[in-house]
Amino acid sequence: MIDNYKKAWRQATDMKGRASRSEYWHFILANILIAIGLGFFEGFFGTLLGILDPQSVDGSLLANLYMFATLIPSATVAIRRGHDSGKALGFMFIPFYNIYLAIKKGTAGPNQYGPDPLAIPE
Repeated sequence: MIDNYKKAWRQATDMKGRASRSEYWHFILANILIAIGLGFFEGFFGTLLGILDPQSVDGSLLANLYMFATLIPSATVAIRRGHDSGKALGFMFIPFYNIYLAIKKGTAGPNQYGPDPLAIPE
């Protein structure tokens, strides 16, 4: 999971190529876990130190900043995930179809967007 997370960050601005399902879902899962951890951290220490009101439901500033920072890498990995199914950038903006593409197995072998990310190098 950590390798897929690092790979998504290394290719944060690269919309070329393909991303496997595991790369996509590991990146999403890691982002959710980190945001939850930041929220708990901020909630616990902010309340403990009297900085935050325990009744406040405004959300976590740290988690929101983190999710904002991952906006571009999340979009590029979603685009590359669509490429794995042979679909172009525009399909990322169709919500339910985008979810379908994230779940659907990619095209076996190379396609117009590059080699199969699951292919075993020779």
